[in-house]
Amino acid sequence: MAKLDPHAAHSPSPPPAEPLPEALRPPFWDHSFDELDWAAHGDFIIGRILAAGDWNAVQGLRGRVGPQRCGHGSSGARAAD
Repeated sequence: MAKLDPHAAHSPSPPPAEPLPEALRPPFWDHSFDELDWAAHGDFIIGRILAAGDWNAVQGLRGRVGPQRCGHGSSGARAAD
């Protein structure tokens, strides 16, 4: 039986893939939806939802990643009074 070396470098295992909610399937009709996960494909998922998702998908995305990551953050411009 092999002994564990307490001084050996320990590399943590990556977190498990987090599947997308089933409601997000329609914009990904041309991809393997079940293989997509936030950790590995986050930028692609965000872009596709913004380009082809419905209103509920975009609102859910904003709730998950925040408006700045969705490109809806403050632009620094002020609204006219």
